Amino acid sequence: MQIKVNIIELLPIQSGTNKAGKTWQKLNFIGITSDEYPKKICFTAWSDEVINNIMLECDYFIDFDVESREYNGKYYTDVKAYKVVLIQAKEPEPIEPIIDIVIEPVPESNSELPF
Repeated sequence: MQIKVNIIELLPIQSGTNKAGKTWQKLNFIGITSDEYPKKICFTAWSDEVINNIMLECDYFIDFDVESREYNGKYYTDVKAYKVVLIQAKEPEPIEPIIDIVIEPVPESNSELPF
C-alpha cells in the first residue's frame, strides 16, 4: 500500500542485538495525511535506507505493510514502512538581518586637505 503524508515527528531510534549477534535498529515516526479529516499514523522503519532519509516537515509517499499479531489474547498492529520517496522538502526560511546598516555617502569637500 502507499500513502502520502507529511512527517511531523521522529521518535528516538531504538537499537539492539538479536540472538544471532546481529545488530538492528528501528525508527518510529509520525506522519499526517492531507485529507479533509487528517489522520496521524505511526510508522515503523527497520531499513537503514528509510531511517537515514527521513526529514521532519517534508512530504513523502510511503510504501508500507500492515500486520497484526496476537500475544496473550491481545492483538498488536504494526504499520511497517519499507520505502519512502520525498515529494517536497521543507521550504528554507528566509534569513532576516540582525541589524540594518545604512551607509550614507560622504559629502565631497572642495577644500584642500590640511596635510
